[in-house]
Amino acid sequence: MAARALSRHPGSTLARLTAATEDPDWTVSVHAVRALARRALGEHAEPAYAAQLRALLDRLLATGDVAPGPPLHVFLTALDAAAPMARHAAVHTVANDALARLATVPPDVPATRDRGLAHCAVARLVDLGRGWPARVDTCGLEQLADPERRVLAAEVLAVVEGSNAQRGVYLQRLLRDDDSRVRQAAVTAMGGLDTRESIAALLATLRDDDDAGVTNAALEALRGAGSRRASRLAAMVLAGTTGDDGWPAADVVAALRTALARVRAADDLEGLVTWLATARELAVRELASAAGPLALHANLAVRRAALDLLSDAGVARPDGGPAAPPRPLDAASIAAAPRGRVVLETDRGEVVIELWTERAPTTVTRFVELVRSGFYDGLTFHRVVPAFVVQGGDPRGDGYGGPGWSQRCEDHRAPYERGVVGMALAGRDTGGSQLFITHSPQPHLDARYTAFGRVTSGMDAVDRIQPGDHIRRARFENHH
Repeated sequence: MAARALSRHPGSTLARLTAATEDPDWTVSVHAVRALARRALGEHAEPAYAAQLRALLDRLLATGDVAPGPPLHVFLTALDAAAPMARHAAVHTVANDALARLATVPPDVPATRDRGLAHCAVARLVDLGRGWPARVDTCGLEQLADPERRVLAAEVLAVVEGSNAQRGVYLQRLLRDDDSRVRQAAVTAMGGLDTRESIAALLATLRDDDDAGVTNAALEALRGAGSRRASRLAAMVLAGTTGDDGWPAADVVAALRTALARVRAADDLEGLVTWLATARELAVRELASAAGPLALHANLAVRRAALDLLSDAGVARPDGGPAAPPRPLDAASIAAAPRGRVVLETDRGEVVIELWTERAPTTVTRFVELVRSGFYDGLTFHRVVPAFVVQGGDPRGDGYGGPGWSQRCEDHRAPYERGVVGMALAGRDTGGSQLFITHSPQPHLDARYTAFGRVTSGMDAVDRIQPGDHIRRARFENHH
């Protein structure tokens, strides 16, 4: 909190923010690095930021090997925050030096995934400076899988400036990738090109790719493209100009109709909400009546999104009441709800979670059922946001998966302090198997996401978790 406040204080200086990057609390260091990058960019002080980036690299490699946990979190955050400065000579020089140093593995130190992650993050920054995904193609020191590198290539192409035609050809190849995570990244990048060819690629993806994550990404990309188109049309009106902008309205309707049928058949709650928001942004009134039944959906988030679309389109809401939502536990089941702890055996060590049965009996009961069934064994932590959360429990490994059912939220007043375990959501009452653990206090999450436990041992392991780390095994232990 202090570092966030410091970054916004008009009296904050580069020197003060630089000092804060060495705070004993690593989460403060993370926020200070982000603030320092914003300040350096705003004051054209890129050389000062480059110098601090080099200092963080020295700290990361102080023992020869990449220091796991907090030093790696701070360094990766610094690289990510440096993206807008990637083309500056001072930053580009440090990035190239870092790439060489990380690639030079001491003979008595085996290459680790942590070193591979740092190497790829630096390669991404180098490529952003060069304007093309060249280094990420071979990054990782053989510690990362090929699809992870192709995701990075798509992320680079989403940001760099250059020929839309060349970027589009590269992304078209990634859109045919066997790995859905690569296709998600590719369709997101394709959406930012704003060419007739890129819009056609988005629509083809919506028609032909039945993967839930790719469909959601394509819908989000199409919504963004539609929003930017609306801004361009408004500017044309103000300028007194008119003309055909090439927007394929009929093809958009057809692709959205196909996508709606798919997400409805799967009852994909996140997909339904995303589809409704996209149809509303694009003002596709032809599909409002088809979305009418969703105004009676059992899920509140879906109903609200459907009603917003119907209202904008001037379509009356359907008669009748909503379908029954998932039922919470009855009194007898609550009384019998499990009380104890869950131990996650991770790649980084054991994490012990004391369960809050009294506060969230339904969530705890269903979580323990999944643990006992072996559901979590072998799953990954797919999302890590330093100084915020680690998130895992998705059988797909990309944030779009779950156990095949959803449950209602259970609100209470317990605050999200460091180490609190919460249920990840894609909207109200959409919780399933994905859980997150907070690195630091997060008051904005209070009473918005069901908190159902707290880590009582193993936060040092949580602090070392990086994307791709595994839950090797989860087990439940009763209170004796």
